[in-house]
Amino acid sequence: MSAHMHPQKNSGSMLANAGKWSITGKILARGIDFVSLIILAYFLTPSDFGLVAMAMTIVVVVEAVTNIPVTQPILRADDPTPDYYDTAFTFSLIRATLIAAILISLAFPVASYFHESRLPPVIMVLAIAPMCRGSISPRMADYTRALDMRPDFIMITVPKILSFILLVAVAAMTKSYWAIVVGTTFTPIFMLVTSFVLAPYRPRLSLAQRGQFSDVIKWNTLIQLIAAINWQVDRIILGSRLTPQAFGRYSMAGDLCGMPFQAVQVALSGPLSYLFARVQNQMQLGIAWVKALSGNYFIISPILIGMAVLSKPAIQALLGQKWLASSMYVSALAVSSLSSIAVLSLPALAVARYKLKMVAYRSIIEFCVKVPLTFVFAYFWGIWGAIAAKAVSDFCSMGITLRAARQITGVSVWGQIYPLHRIFLGLIALAAVAYSLAPDVSGFSGSFMDRFTLGVETAVAAGLGFSAYLLTIITLWVLSKRPDGIEAFVVDYLKSIFGFRSDRPLENL
Repeated sequence: MSAHMHPQKNSGSMLANAGKWSITGKILARGIDFVSLIILAYFLTPSDFGLVAMAMTIVVVVEAVTNIPVTQPILRADDPTPDYYDTAFTFSLIRATLIAAILISLAFPVASYFHESRLPPVIMVLAIAPMCRGSISPRMADYTRALDMRPDFIMITVPKILSFILLVAVAAMTKSYWAIVVGTTFTPIFMLVTSFVLAPYRPRLSLAQRGQFSDVIKWNTLIQLIAAINWQVDRIILGSRLTPQAFGRYSMAGDLCGMPFQAVQVALSGPLSYLFARVQNQMQLGIAWVKALSGNYFIISPILIGMAVLSKPAIQALLGQKWLASSMYVSALAVSSLSSIAVLSLPALAVARYKLKMVAYRSIIEFCVKVPLTFVFAYFWGIWGAIAAKAVSDFCSMGITLRAARQITGVSVWGQIYPLHRIFLGLIALAAVAYSLAPDVSGFSGSFMDRFTLGVETAVAAGLGFSAYLLTIITLWVLSKRPDGIEAFVVDYLKSIFGFRSDRPLENL
């Protein structure tokens, strides 16, 4: 490994820099996804989205169950040998083979369950995506070890741009659900190629270091199996009870609310695992965990509240009248998802401290709550029952997560929640401002100028709402005599943007 790959001492500033590159890349990627969604919503119908969502339900479950975080043992090793990378590659190859075999064998039974004869070829083509996504060069982990996320930024953004061009072309020419399939499949194909260009690796089959992967594979398989069912149980049940059109609208709402979670979780899981693994004493580990928890809430919660308050004008402006029914689902899902933000960084903490068993326990309890609730609630009350079941299970999962983090870090549940109070007060300010400025959608004609005007007014309401959120948090932080926390990082980051000297070094954040 070259010298520049070795981690340096200034871990705080390196993590901050890694986070900037990683989050920027994920935000850009999600931005491309969002624009793609708008374009697809214009060319396609809710039924097209519903059909692909049915296929993705089984693809997501199989991908999650077979998922092996092969980079984690490399990240936590002090000095990984070539055997680590060969073992990671071999497990990835085994996983890709399993995914292909499972999805091909399930394609027709799933089509029969959902009463949709068009599903088998869609499922078989979509199987390519998880196979490629899990087979990127294991040498990419070297950059994460060095907290250099610039190659990761390239690997995420360049394939997104290429697949976006392809997706738009197919959507415009065919106006078919195959445009979604093409976009979903070709992004990981381009990512696979890009990873080997950025981090060359000569494939070699070996399981010499399988012992270092055993705990990750053992607990991760159980965790992913349960998490996959927890994540998709509502779609599994509703998919067989709703028309493709209704299912498409519900799936669209879920996808929109899931975007901020995916961006932050994928962006920071690697750097956080590395940082948590390198912290030597429990006090510093507790500080790092609380800052990670606060950071997740600081970034994701205002997006969810903004979506909840402004969903109706935003969807009318961006997606059009045919998607308006999704707006009420977006509002409900956004609010109910607030408690699940707490769960995001627990896997990174657990892997780094060899405590995956706690994540498994959390997933099992969530399973025992969510699955029966969803079956009963969705059976009697359909989509709204599924949303209610999700809200209850997410709240339970948050409590379990905070208790698990207490056992690992020593920080009390109150000590984890209290730093969030300024963020919650800021969210109230955001909701009040955004609600008062939300544009009136009565008399909306659906013309281009109407949609453009509505979009601008919605963006202004969102921008002023976020400004109120930020101003409230910073004001309360100053009145509290500037305690160490996420606000300190935000203030120093804003100072660096506007050219002011920071009062404290980044490595202390």
